[in-house]
Amino acid sequence: MKYTYRSNTLPYSQIFSHVLICFQMFYHEFEWDDGNEPKVSIRASLEEVESAFYDRKKKTLRTYFNRYEMYARTGSGRYLFVVYQRKAGGIIRVISVRNMTRNNKRYYRRK
Repeated sequence: MKYTYRSNTLPYSQIFSHVLICFQMFYHEFEWDDGNEPKVSIRASLEEVESAFYDRKKKTLRTYFNRYEMYARTGSGRYLFVVYQRKAGGIIRVISVRNMTRNNKRYYRRK
């Protein structure tokens, strides 16, 4: 099925993914506990992970079970791949963090 948008004809899925990726949200509360803090703190500091959520150029993709993958750059310039879950009230629970691979960085830099 084709969808016409501003005189350009694009597949509906491309428009939807573009809107999802460009949608920016700012979170103010993170859930850190004994389950996720030790896993995350091995690869990055908690402050670094939280700063990645405020990256203006971040790209976020929804996966399954209300989980999201985020490609973002921290305030210190590190490229991080973050898997997180959104909970009620705008609370973010980070599940996993790692440095971006070369392909992840290429995807992040793409417009």
